[in-house]
Amino acid sequence: DFLIKKGAVIDGWFFCSELLIVAEKHKLNLLPLPVVWTDDNSSKVNIISLTMKYLSNMKTLKKRLDHV
Repeated sequence: DFLIKKGAVIDGWFFCSELLIVAEKHKLNLLPLPVVWTDDNSSKVNIISLTMKYLSNMKTLKKRLDHV
């Protein structure tokens, strides 16, 4: 809840990265948690559009954090 109030609002692929960046900005200590990964062979990713979205999300996050 704290991280969301401090700027972690983007959903999708960038959300985990955003949580880490916002936590670091606010000097929060994070604990590693194990994750059980289940691969979905029918899942597809368009690397070009995902990269463009990621870059856009990084730019948006930077602007938001510059004002915090």
